[in-house]
Amino acid sequence: MSPAVGRGNPDDTTGTSSIEPHAVQIAFGLAFVAVSGWLIFSALPAHKPMSLVGIGMYVADGIRNLEDRTDHWMIREELYPWLFVLAGFIGIAGMVQVIRGATFRQFRMTRCRLCRKTVRAEQTLARGSRCPNGWHSTTSTPMTYVLIALFCIAFSILATSYFLETAT
Repeated sequence: MSPAVGRGNPDDTTGTSSIEPHAVQIAFGLAFVAVSGWLIFSALPAHKPMSLVGIGMYVADGIRNLEDRTDHWMIREELYPWLFVLAGFIGIAGMVQVIRGATFRQFRMTRCRLCRKTVRAEQTLARGSRCPNGWHSTTSTPMTYVLIALFCIAFSILATSYFLETAT
């Protein structure tokens, strides 16, 4: 087995390494795409804002089916379209992560900010890439932080009762 198989060859000085899919990045991206799809097609439409007539019809339909629908929460009307935008951004960020994971290169030529030299840096999942001259970060990966922030924002908006209304 050659040293270039697996995670790239750190001794190769020709520049970037060959493309090797990175399963963790692909999995994170697919998870964010799945969360986005769930938000857009299930969670948000199930809790869309209703008018007073719509609320009355919804509760009356529940009474006919012997269901208690008086505690059904709804998202506020002014917040509802922005949650779809946020869910769309989560899906786009997830697709970007899937593409980055599918076209992942373990090593790449980059300019180190601390050493001020062009180095063959190793890619990392959370910190961008590391300099081989001191194992400090040469670049950061803002997409990882954006994905985490979008997921936390969407989860907190759906989980908190501050942004929600009850059907009663």
